[in-house]
Amino acid sequence: MILQTGDRRHPAGRGFTLIELVVAIAVFAVASTLAYQGLASVMLSREHITEKMERFGEVQRAVSLLTQDIQQVVPRAIRDERGDAEPSFLLKTSRQSVLTFSRGGWPEMPGQAQSSLRRLSYALEGDRLTRSVQQRLDRGPGAVPNRADLLKQVTAFEVSVLDDRGRWLKDWPAAGESEERLAKAVKLRLVIKDFGELQRLIVLQP
Repeated sequence: MILQTGDRRHPAGRGFTLIELVVAIAVFAVASTLAYQGLASVMLSREHITEKMERFGEVQRAVSLLTQDIQQVVPRAIRDERGDAEPSFLLKTSRQSVLTFSRGGWPEMPGQAQSSLRRLSYALEGDRLTRSVQQRLDRGPGAVPNRADLLKQVTAFEVSVLDDRGRWLKDWPAAGESEERLAKAVKLRLVIKDFGELQRLIVLQP
């Protein structure tokens, strides 16, 4: 007669119990959740940085274009739609500045006989800094400029100009100045909602 005293298989050979399976699944779930949260945080940070870089590029391009335009100002007064004289460099300020001027150095298109001069205007409309370009300096009735939104979320656009006596003025030309007279320098102040305050000083060529 053979007596069996029970199963003596090595413990390493046995399967997982239900409790061990539940614990393993729980640990895997926690690890997966932490890994997903970490990945989501990295992706969110990456998107945020990308948006910031794109916004920085927009601001940089707008300020660069504005600066370049002003640096190309020329002393050329014009005639408006009514035939009235308009100064070459015109700055009017009430709540916000409106800057209008004649610009030289405009790129010429191959095969087209066009002047290198344009009439430009910068103004704040709502929360957008706009740039308007008039193809011809002396405008006829019904002339419409090419207008574009240059920069959004702008809360302030302020311009002041330096005259011969060292005064910073909010309006130009000053009393008694020639319509073709240019200021000595232009000071710009932009306040951008998500970017802060920017200032630029542009010295004009004599």
